[in-house]
Amino acid sequence: MERDNPICISWSIKGYHAHRIKPPPEVTLNLQREPHNRFDRNAIVVKLPRLVQMTENEHDMECQARGGIVPLRQLAGQTVEHVPANLCL
Repeated sequence: MERDNPICISWSIKGYHAHRIKPPPEVTLNLQREPHNRFDRNAIVVKLPRLVQMTENEHDMECQARGGIVPLRQLAGQTVEHVPANLCL
């Protein structure tokens, strides 16, 4: 049976131009394998937490997205970027 093992990695998310979402630094992001990625079958996508994974305080945090400021809850589960290809897990 697979288990989720949390890890902490410090790095800068690059490529704001692609998804145009800049989450608050205190928000925990989700990493998911993306085996069907057409560019890299080993790709790992970085997503905002789903609404049920957020704390009540995070629901109303302001997040820079697509040229404006919106509550984080409106972006729940959306892709922020991909883990840099040169970062090995």
